[in-house]
Amino acid sequence: MVRFCHVFWAFGLLIEGFSYCRSLLSIDDTHLYETYIVCLLIAIGVDADSTLYPLVFAVVGSESEDS
Repeated sequence: MVRFCHVFWAFGLLIEGFSYCRSLLSIDDTHLYETYIVCLLIAIGVDADSTLYPLVFAVVGSESEDS
């Protein structure tokens, strides 16, 4: 049986813009409960305007050391 475990993605424009971010990186999460019980992780930087800048996204089964 093939089973979906996790996915990770980053958009090209966000990767290019990362060079203009400050050296501060934060990871935030939110739990999704509707159809699937998963956790959405987002790595966020701070750009030169002091605004939050999303960098990468991941959907994982649970918030753990492995994921």
